[in-house]
Amino acid sequence: MKMKTLSKLIFASSFILWGLNTANAQSSLQDDQAIKAGEVKNIVDGQRYILKVEHVRPVTGKGYQLKILPDTVTGYLPDLDRTRLHPADTVSTSSTQFICTNFGRDVNKDNNGNWIVTIRPKQTDVSGIRQLKLSINQLGYTTLSINTAKGPVTYYGYIKQVAY
Repeated sequence: MKMKTLSKLIFASSFILWGLNTANAQSSLQDDQAIKAGEVKNIVDGQRYILKVEHVRPVTGKGYQLKILPDTVTGYLPDLDRTRLHPADTVSTSSTQFICTNFGRDVNKDNNGNWIVTIRPKQTDVSGIRQLKLSINQLGYTTLSINTAKGPVTYYGYIKQVAY
């Protein structure tokens, strides 16, 4: 009889310890996410960041980016026309590059806590771009939608702070 009680006690203790470990791991993950959310908030509020493009629907490209500063937006992105018309082509040799110093910018938050950064170039020589819209989640993952005269293009990546 004592053996059954002892094994039940060991099982119950093991179960409690496992539960405490799981709760601690979840708390640690939440703490890490809260720290990352604070870092991303500071980056967005500072208006000095780079979007590192990892995917362009439906192609993948490395080395592409959109740099955002308080007074300048600089883009080095896969060619907008080529990406839209021939998505299966490799775009490593074809790119759209632009520098925009005359633009309007709105920064808002949506219902999910994501930052929505809308940039509207006022220059006429910015590769036909009418609007750039970044949706930045609290962990820094970003969707960039570019609206051009020929249609939209979507990029996926993450932001990181620009060094001063």
